[in-house]
Amino acid sequence: MTFLLTVFLLISVIFFFKLVRWVAPLIPGSGSLQCKQYADFISFVVLIGKRYISTLKRIK
Repeated sequence: MTFLLTVFLLISVIFFFKLVRWVAPLIPGSGSLQCKQYADFISFVVLIGKRYISTLKRIK
């Protein structure tokens, strides 16, 4: 149950930040630097998520 919840959470976070990355250039005042920061954050979240899921698999 916790595994499914984790996967759902990870997918929703990734989807949200992809949406933000797509919307951010449309908002005035947000530069390409902000998009790069979002991209770095997405990759960071994905890395942590993968590590967390592998740890969960090891525990089970």
